[in-house]
Formats: sequence, structure tokens, C-alpha cells
Amino acid sequence: MPAAVKTRTLVERSRYLAWNALTVLVFLILTAYVARAEEVVLTAIAG
Repeated sequence: MPAAVKTRTLVERSRYLAWNALTVLVFLILTAYVARAEEVVLTAIAG
């Protein structure tokens, strides 16, 4: 396998992994935000 092809494959794999990590990170942030918002709402309802 030529070096250029190998490098391109590595870059594509890195980009794919970076997108996966970013997606997971956004999901976790949204989950934490929703959980906090829910907690505030439940606390307000409970009085």
C-alpha cells in the first residue's frame, strides 16, 4: 500500500473517530442539560 493511500486512510479514520467523539460529547451535554432542567422543573412543582 503506497504511503499516500495509507495516510489518506488514517486521516479518514481519524475524521470518522473525531465525528463519533463529537456526537457522543454533544449527546452527553444535552442529556446533562435536560436532566438539570427536569430537576429544576420537578423542584418547582414540588414547591
